[in-house]
Amino acid sequence: MVDDSASQPTTSSGASPSFFDELGGNAILLSMLVFLLVVVPFLPIHDTERVITRVAWSGLIIAGILRTRGRRHFLWAALIIAFPSILSRWIDVAWLADTGPLVIALFLALIVAHIMADIFSQRRIQLDHILGGINVYVLLGLMFARLHLANEKYNADSYMLGGLPLAVAAEQAGQHVEDLLQYFSFTTLTTLGYGDVHPVVRRRNDLDTGRLLLRDSFQFQSRPLSRPSTPSFFVASFSV
Repeated sequence: MVDDSASQPTTSSGASPSFFDELGGNAILLSMLVFLLVVVPFLPIHDTERVITRVAWSGLIIAGILRTRGRRHFLWAALIIAFPSILSRWIDVAWLADTGPLVIALFLALIVAHIMADIFSQRRIQLDHILGGINVYVLLGLMFARLHLANEKYNADSYMLGGLPLAVAAEQAGQHVEDLLQYFSFTTLTTLGYGDVHPVVRRRNDLDTGRLLLRDSFQFQSRPLSRPSTPSFFVASFSV
């Protein structure tokens, strides 16, 4: 008789995974990403919009912490970085305003590393890993948006829109620089590249090049080698 227990996935502690471990972690994280990127932008523009955005970011950070609970070292690192990340979204302090985007980018990179390590350590691809691949792709877009925002804060007028510095164009259009750089990050990540927002400093172009290389590397690594006991199919390979 074949012992099926050997083929069952386990957590880092050796115990059988709970429903949260198999589905909940990535599902909750993905739901927060959808709320932040799909629901919040369509809300009416008023003062409470920024509050809802802060709540959405805080929920995303908490969901990221929950996602790392299966690996102790990732969990402790996430907890350490999460506090200043949440603080930077709620408190308008000079040093937090400048370093906040970098701290959040570091936190998102940590979550991406954890999900990738979890995906590639498994022999069997499950729904949780597919959701994790989607999360990684979206988190990369958010991470580079934070890095672009940090660049803009440290070096004003690093990006242009319609022949104007991005900050000036955003003010005239009644938009936020943060939202425009997030739009720029995802249009570049998905290779749409409309060209309306573009960097004017060489290091920003280097940042975009690094993002594209990272994206292509993720797409390549997301195609696992076929095994006799494992179906071979694409996992989280997104091409536009």
